[in-house]
Formats: sequence, structure tokens, C-alpha cells
Amino acid sequence: MNASIGKATVKGYLTSSYPGASTVGPPENAHSLEFQFNPTAIEEKRGVQYNFSEGQGQIFPLAQYGRLEPIELDFELFFFNHGGLATELKSLRTLTLPRSVSRFEYYNQVQPNTYMLDLGNYGTFFGVVRSVQLKTDLYDKETFVPKKLTAK
Repeated sequence: MNASIGKATVKGYLTSSYPGASTVGPPENAHSLEFQFNPTAIEEKRGVQYNFSEGQGQIFPLAQYGRLEPIELDFELFFFNHGGLATELKSLRTLTLPRSVSRFEYYNQVQPNTYMLDLGNYGTFFGVVRSVQLKTDLYDKETFVPKKLTAK
């Protein structure tokens, strides 16, 4: 980790993991994305679902705990490199793909990659990436290779 007191920038990691995989290190064919993290805003949504029992003649329905809803995180990452961001762009585009796309492995196509998101002292999260919004802010005028982009 590149976290230190007095510095606002923290190195963040997004690494694919599989159920039952060792937490010592990423798998050999893991998809990883490393980024500098200096958040101006992080939106975190947490929820819980309750089941309400409504019986005849009951004035107030009784609430019973059902389950936790998925935690949703929204934040932006900014990438900049004069040499180009082709590798980072390709990596960002693969975040929402299934584990494999093959006509021989049908059931793997419906399983999303599970990722570990390490945001330093803010927390470590496990889950799936549901959406990525990319905006290219600056690109090479001749080759169209992006030099600056924003990922939400």
C-alpha cells in the first residue's frame, strides 16, 4: 500500500478473485487494476430488507429481518499518461465481462468475476462490478490512443 500520513493519495487495487481462492495473493490469471486513489466523494449505499407480517385485525404489521441488500459504491477514477492509456482502457472495459466467453463452457458465461476492491483505510470490499462509465477527456489526435480518461 502507498498510504502514508500526510499524503492524500492512496494506491488502490481491484483484483478478481474466485470463491475458495487463497487470500495470500491473486490467482495466476487474475484480472487486476491498480490506481491512485484520491477521492473527492464516495457514495456508499447500504440497505436491509424487512418482511412485514400482516394479519387480519392487526393494527401494525410486525417487521422481521429479511436480508442485507448489496452494498453499492460509486466513485470516479482519473487516469492520465502522456504515453497512452490503451492497457488501462482495455482493463476497464473487461470489468463487466463474465468469467469466460466460450461455446464449450456455458455455465462459466453466466458467472461474473468476483472482485476485491481495496481502498486503503476506507475499506476492502468483495463483489461484482455492475457498471463502468468511461469518458475520454484527452486523446492523441493521430492514433486516437486515450491519454486522459475518467472511469465512474
